[in-house]
Amino acid sequence: MLVSFWTSGVIYWSLGSDIILAALLIATSLSRCFVGIFGMVGDLGPVRYIYFLEGCLFILLSLPAVSYFGVMGILAASLVAHLAVTVVISCRIASTWLDSMRTLLQLTKGILGITLVVSAVSIAIKVTHPPIVVAIPLSLLLILSVTGAVWIMILPKKTKQDIAHRVINT
Repeated sequence: MLVSFWTSGVIYWSLGSDIILAALLIATSLSRCFVGIFGMVGDLGPVRYIYFLEGCLFILLSLPAVSYFGVMGILAASLVAHLAVTVVISCRIASTWLDSMRTLLQLTKGILGITLVVSAVSIAIKVTHPPIVVAIPLSLLLILSVTGAVWIMILPKKTKQDIAHRVINT
């Protein structure tokens, strides 16, 4: 659906491939945030070989997967390799910098929850083809909901206080 929509129907893409691609996008975005922590602190040593290991596992998984499942097998192999190596290792190492898995899991839960809601509403709009009069307010409601969810679930208390203070004082 997504690729078909994105390419205006020129390329057909199955729903299963869309789901795997969406999961890969979410996992990649999440792991890049964790890996980015090491760039911010200036210590890339712990994550130096993550992508090499992921690539090796991907090759091992994709060779048999492509012969049985085609492109969908390659996407699935990529997702499994990424989840098994990059997400696990980067999350584990990032938790040492963040001093607590609880904070990391809270952020992850918030990000995934928001992403799932946005995805569900986007798919519902695409599948049901509502009139533009309904789609625009629904999209605005979605944007407001995501903003509220980010405010409640992701932003730290100090950041919320700083933003509130600046808004009140201007």
